[in-house]
Amino acid sequence: MAAVLVTLAEAKAHLKITTPDGHPGDADIQAKLDAAEGIIRKHLKLQDDPSWTPATVPPPIPAAILLQLADLDIHRGGPGDDNAPNNWDRIQTMLRPYRDPALA
Repeated sequence: MAAVLVTLAEAKAHLKITTPDGHPGDADIQAKLDAAEGIIRKHLKLQDDPSWTPATVPPPIPAAILLQLADLDIHRGGPGDDNAPNNWDRIQTMLRPYRDPALA
């Protein structure tokens, strides 16, 4: 099992959420954080290293997880969602050096 690379506290700080630990909304944030980390790790393909820890992971990886988290938090399927900014292009650019190239 891979280590968690971004903590709930880091995620809440990134989203500028100031509720105390144990707040009922934490479960929603944690679910989105887990999904964001899964999306980023899957995008890295073979370059995802399950032995990474918060101390050893390359800094762009947690940054990409936080951007993906923000994207999941913003895009909840409500009115105007189509006009919300999408971070995927920025995420892909950040992760390019850490990802195996696709072969056609």
